[in-house]
Amino acid sequence: MKKIVDRYKELVFGKDTVFDVQKRVFLLITHISIIIGTVGVIVDIILDLGFFLTGITILTVLLLVIFYIKVRKTQLDFKFSLGFFLISIFVFPILWFYNGGYNGNNIILIFVYFIVVITILPANLRFVSFIIYTLMISTLTITNYYYPHLVTSYDNESQRFIDLILGYFMYLILAYSIQNTIVKNYELDRKKINIQNDQLNLLIAKQYDTNAKLEQSLNHVKELNSAKDRFITVLSHDLRSPFQGLLGITKILDSDYDSFSDTEKRLYISQVNSSVEKLYLFLEELLLWGRVQKNAVKLTYESTIVRELLIQTISLISETAAKKKISVEIVCDEFLKAVLDREMIAIVLRNLISNAIKFSTVGGKILVTALLEIDQIKISIIDYGVGISEDIIPKLFRLDESVSTVGTNGEQGSGMGLILCNDIVKKHNGEISVRSKEGRGSTFTIQIPQNNG
Repeated sequence: MKKIVDRYKELVFGKDTVFDVQKRVFLLITHISIIIGTVGVIVDIILDLGFFLTGITILTVLLLVIFYIKVRKTQLDFKFSLGFFLISIFVFPILWFYNGGYNGNNIILIFVYFIVVITILPANLRFVSFIIYTLMISTLTITNYYYPHLVTSYDNESQRFIDLILGYFMYLILAYSIQNTIVKNYELDRKKINIQNDQLNLLIAKQYDTNAKLEQSLNHVKELNSAKDRFITVLSHDLRSPFQGLLGITKILDSDYDSFSDTEKRLYISQVNSSVEKLYLFLEELLLWGRVQKNAVKLTYESTIVRELLIQTISLISETAAKKKISVEIVCDEFLKAVLDREMIAIVLRNLISNAIKFSTVGGKILVTALLEIDQIKISIIDYGVGISEDIIPKLFRLDESVSTVGTNGEQGSGMGLILCNDIVKKHNGEISVRSKEGRGSTFTIQIPQNNG
C-alpha cells in the first residue's frame, strides 16, 4: 500500500526532492481539478447540459493541464499562480448559475479554492484576492437572492442530495490534502530548523572550544615570551656574576702573584675552584633543562629501593651540610620500592635537599620522609629554616618569575633548580608541592606513581 501511495505522490508531484509548499499545493489542486473537470465534462455530455457549459469546462481542464505540466517540470512562477486565480474568478460564477447557486455546494467549493489561492499567490496579492473573492461571492449571493430565475435549479431534492454528498466528499478530500501538505511542510521546516539549531549550537560549542584553545595558546605564547625574557636574564646574571669574580681573582693573582703567601694563594685558588664548580653545576642544570624542554631526555625506568636512593643522594651533599652543622634524618621503610628514573629523581632530591640546607640556620635539622599512599610514592623534604613568604610560593616553579634568594650563609642561587625539578617530576607523571611559613621552615613534597613506565 505504501508503495502505491509513494508512486501516486511521485506521479502528482514528480521527483523533485525540494519541498516547496506552494508548488505542491498548486500541483495537488490542479491535479484534482483536472480529475473533477474531466468527470464534469462527461456528466455534461451525458446529461446534455449544453454546449456552452461543456465548452467552458473543456477549456478550463486544458488550461489546468498546461499549467500542471509546466509547473511539474519547473517551478511555480507568478504567471501560473495568477493564471489559476483568474481562472477561478471566471469559472466559479458560471458554475454558480449552472449548479444550483447557494442551494448547491458552490459556497464550499469557493472556500476550498480560496485557501489554495492565498497559498499559491505572492504575499502582496493575498489581501487583493481576499477582496475579489469577497466581492464575487457577495455578488453571486445577492444576485441569487433577488434573481433566482437566473440560477439553474435542481429538478428534485434527490438530485440536490446526491450533488451535495458527492461535492462535500470531494471538497473534504481537497481540504484535507491541502491542509496536510501545508502542515507537513511546517513540520519539515521545523525539523530543518531544529537540525540547523543543533548544528548552530554545535558550531557555537566548537567556536567556544576553539576560542578557549586559542586563548590558551595565546597565554602559552605569552608565558613563553616571559620565560624567554627570564631565561635571558638568568643567563646574563648567573653567568656574568661568577665570571666577574673569577676575573677579579685571576687579575689579582696575575698582577701581584709574588707578593702573596702560599696560604693566600691557596685561598684565592679555592675561591676560583668554588666559583667554577658552581658555574659548572649551573650549566649542567641549564643544559639538562633544555633537553627536558625539547623532550630529548628519555627516562630509563628501573625498580629502585627508595631508602638507598635517599642515602646515596644525601651522601653527595653531606659536606655542604657539615659546613653548616646540619643533620639530615631519613624516615623511610627499608623495603619501599618504586619504578623510576634513578638519575633524574636523584637530581630532584639533590636540589631540594641542597635548598633545605641553603635556607636552614647553622646547627639546624632536615627531615626526609618517604611513604606509600595507595599507588603513589610521596617524598617530603622538611626543613626548619627561614621559610618562604606566601607571595613567593606561586612563583617558585615559573621561569617567567624571578625568585632567586640568598641563603642563610649568603649562598647564591639561580632559581633554575626548582624549575628543573618540576619538569622532571612532571615527566614521571607526578607533581611537586610546597608548604611553608616564614620563620618556621618549608616542606617540599614530590608525589609520583609507584610504578612508572
